[in-house]
Amino acid sequence: MRQFQELGHDVIFLIGDFTGMIGDPSGRNATRPPLTAEQIADNAATYRAQIFKILDPDRTRLAFNSEWMGKFSGADLIRLASRHTVARMLERDDFRKRIDAGQSIAIHEFLYPLVWSRATTRWRSRPMSSWAVPTRNSTCWSAVNCSSRMARRPRSC
Repeated sequence: MRQFQELGHDVIFLIGDFTGMIGDPSGRNATRPPLTAEQIADNAATYRAQIFKILDPDRTRLAFNSEWMGKFSGADLIRLASRHTVARMLERDDFRKRIDAGQSIAIHEFLYPLVWSRATTRWRSRPMSSWAVPTRNSTCWSAVNCSSRMARRPRSC
């Protein structure tokens, strides 16, 4: 992203504060409790401190996925959930391992890949001038794949 800035581009650094409320269940072998608003704010502050060691603050805009996901209603969540299946969710290696071990999976953990995929699909629908380059690590690939399937076939994920 710094190289993009050096080439004259501005960077929009997206912080997943809304998805952070749920907490990424990837790689967890037990239920991850939802994060509090204070924990999310603390995490966002550490992200800011880290990125501005690399990125030019004058060419970087911080964005938060709560800007659009915070407007998501209960009806929106039901419509989103209707596009997904439990079988598809259980294809996630971390969920499958927990089921096989007899461990529980909380409903909010199932919401994470759904909400994350919706948030990124919404972000990717922005004009090309503010197009995003994903920088997440491999723990989110099921959500990335879900997001890609949503973009291609809205009822397939």
